[in-house]
Amino acid sequence: MCKKILVIDDDEDFLVTIKKFLTEYNPDWSVDIANSSYKGENLIRTNNYDTILLDIKMEGEDGVSLLEKFKIEIPTIPIIMVSGQSSITIAIDCIQKGALDYIEKPVDKNRLVISLTKALSLRQVLQDSKDYKDIISKELEIVGVSDSIKRIKELISAIAPTDIPVLITGESGTGKEIVAKAIHQLSKRKDNKMLALNCSAIADGLIDSELFGHEKGAFTGALSNKIGFIESANNSTIFLDEIGDMKLETQAKLLRAIENKEIFRVGSTKEIKVDVRFITATNKNLKDLIRQGKFREDLYHRIKGFEINLPPLRERKEDIPLLTKHFADLYARKNNIENLTIDESVYKYLQTLDWNGNVRELKHFVENLISLSSKDKVGIVDLLKMLEFNNKSNYKINNQSINFYKEMIKNIEKEFYLSVYTRNDMNIKKTAEELGIDRSNLYRKLKEYQII
Repeated sequence: MCKKILVIDDDEDFLVTIKKFLTEYNPDWSVDIANSSYKGENLIRTNNYDTILLDIKMEGEDGVSLLEKFKIEIPTIPIIMVSGQSSITIAIDCIQKGALDYIEKPVDKNRLVISLTKALSLRQVLQDSKDYKDIISKELEIVGVSDSIKRIKELISAIAPTDIPVLITGESGTGKEIVAKAIHQLSKRKDNKMLALNCSAIADGLIDSELFGHEKGAFTGALSNKIGFIESANNSTIFLDEIGDMKLETQAKLLRAIENKEIFRVGSTKEIKVDVRFITATNKNLKDLIRQGKFREDLYHRIKGFEINLPPLRERKEDIPLLTKHFADLYARKNNIENLTIDESVYKYLQTLDWNGNVRELKHFVENLISLSSKDKVGIVDLLKMLEFNNKSNYKINNQSINFYKEMIKNIEKEFYLSVYTRNDMNIKKTAEELGIDRSNLYRKLKEYQII
């Protein structure tokens, strides 16, 4: 991949010489030059550079002032300072203000190449880190325009800054952990990592040790002291998923931890003070479990400081196109797929399906759909192949008007004609011969679908 380097210096001879040397040294290096700070700033506004070679002494705004400005406006672009003056004081000042390196003129070309290579490597690391953070941020985004999602976003914004316990309810796959992470990220505890524990995934005999920790010798196999999840989440947030599966004995200990802000490790009588925000979630009806004697009513009222109920996807189908595009964009970025587009008919079709697995099922479906498509445009034919591949009986179509299915069939036919027409280099005669239809009929179809 081509790396872009910008050289800013008011010495025209230096600019010509350095550009010639760098482009000959590495053909993958693209070098732009600017003979003033003004021209350099204009180039930066319209280009994405990987590193900058910046002269200190220039007419107008000097290089040090530009360095300070650039470190604010473009902090992830490494900057190498160049100067005709030999000054330790200036060099130290530049490094302290964010420069990666300081090179004296006349420039030692070996030293310059080493410094630029280091700068370009650092730029890649910084960019990868930014892209990763952007992806993580996007993954945690709560996507939707439905009234229910708008209300949930408002609730999250309202309760996040507090320490009130939150109970998140909803069917499996509706995004309960995403909501928990969003609450944590907007809270005063965001600088500390949120810890998550799925209560249904841990055997009853181990849940106490996982939550509260244990002392050496507390039970067979306890060979050393262990810090539990709650203690590890001190000054942060703990997310307890599927809390409805927690055994009653552990529920009593959890109640004490929430009420008194203290825990006891298994095998110890020494109390440990903790400052933890509790967010819990379940796909079960806790009131039914209370009536069955399987869940403590006092714990229910403690964890339900505030309740957020997540609707199933079938109750907010207007969000499916946005969610589909969101998951498609995430997948494309992770897999370096450029200019991915999804046909409008795909969005409409997905809105007709029952998503019993909710948002999680849609996410996995979209990822598989893109991976099985052979191009960067996903159309209705790709979708139908995907449904067949997954056994379409798993995706039942809801009642829709006959006009919708007529439109869907037209989209399939349009894509079919376009595919054959393109394969024959836009030659109507060859296309008609392959399809076995009259040229006049083909011409009419191509005009109807606005292909020609």
